[in-house]
Amino acid sequence: MSEYVEPTVDERGSGEGIDLGMEFEDVSPFVLGKEIGALVDHAERRLVQTFLATFEDPEDRLSTLHRMAVRAPATWKDPAQLRLRLKAFRRGFESHGKESSP
Repeated sequence: MSEYVEPTVDERGSGEGIDLGMEFEDVSPFVLGKEIGALVDHAERRLVQTFLATFEDPEDRLSTLHRMAVRAPATWKDPAQLRLRLKAFRRGFESHGKESSP
């Protein structure tokens, strides 16, 4: 997610993510979420939303956030930082669903 939009690409330093007040590190996950949101059908959208909900669930028996942080790139080893990137992804993902709703 962190490298989906290259740091040198104009969209990373300007564009919708920055216009929304996002941190530089959140723009790439946001753009990825938005583009995936444009590709999925209703059933796939529900699966992604269910997966993303596990990160906010204090009752997550699988400790999904912690397990991902252990395997994440060095810059995301902190679960709090990983959660921020996933929230940016979710924001982009859900923004597309809102745009395409009647």
